[in-house]
Amino acid sequence: MNIIIVIETNYALPEDFRERYIGAPCHSFGEAEELVRMHACEIEEFASVQRYFVHNGERWYLSSTETGEILREYAIQYIDFQ
Repeated sequence: MNIIIVIETNYALPEDFRERYIGAPCHSFGEAEELVRMHACEIEEFASVQRYFVHNGERWYLSSTETGEILREYAIQYIDFQ
């Protein structure tokens, strides 16, 4: 069984509460990207989105308009259960 999950890291929260699983398991990377974009629309102060492809997934970074610091990170991971 194969699934794709999305983990959000919110750097505005205390370290123990930064990471959370969002959404249900996705069936495609396109579905996971829609989930990330939906959550990114809720953040008004971000200026740019950097997207990197990594082994078994993608990383998305949302940066601040004022400081350039990373506000949130989204990890889209492909998990292969065998």
